[in-house]
Amino acid sequence: GRHAVAWAQHLQSAAQAFFPAPPPPPEFNLEVLMEKSKARLQKLWEECTIADAERQSFAERCFQPTSVENLTRVNDEIQSLLDRRNASIAVEKCIEVREGFLYLLMELAERAAVPTVPLDDRIRRELNQLVISLRMASLEVIESVVKWRKVVGNLTAQFMWKGVSYLMKLQRDLGFLAHSRLAELLEIPLANNPLLYPPGGAHGLAAMLAEVTT
Repeated sequence: GRHAVAWAQHLQSAAQAFFPAPPPPPEFNLEVLMEKSKARLQKLWEECTIADAERQSFAERCFQPTSVENLTRVNDEIQSLLDRRNASIAVEKCIEVREGFLYLLMELAERAAVPTVPLDDRIRRELNQLVISLRMASLEVIESVVKWRKVVGNLTAQFMWKGVSYLMKLQRDLGFLAHSRLAELLEIPLANNPLLYPPGGAHGLAAMLAEVTT
């Protein structure tokens, strides 16, 4: 019996030597957590270009005193800014897709501008595919801006892209089509029809676009 107890104690000592007990968890330090959250929030303020007055107002209300309640407020603000940033990224991705199709359509118009280039079925098919793709991309931009507005809490905010409201740009950047030879192949109205919908399908969508750009 004594030998068995001694052997068990020997094995336990050996196990502790090879597999030491994990260190105790650090104590809950409210000051450290608050400083980390404040630093993260200030970084997000820079990324989201939050106005200095808004930053100062929030800091005066929530940075002092250090408390669980204020830490919760800071973390809630961090999550709100992350949601805003993600919504902005989603809009920018939709814009990139639309700009890609717009570039291809402009490139096709340039090729068709050469008088010796026949406006044959190949050109017509390429045009129709681009029109459909551009229409869908435009709708996705509009939907993403609507979602972004809900996140930022301003249902009339304009999403700025390269210094201009992108929804306003979307309504104007197809003007080149009316002066292109491609207009001969399009069986859709070009005036006041930024979504390039065929007759009968443009009214409801044009109204929706007018609503979100005002």
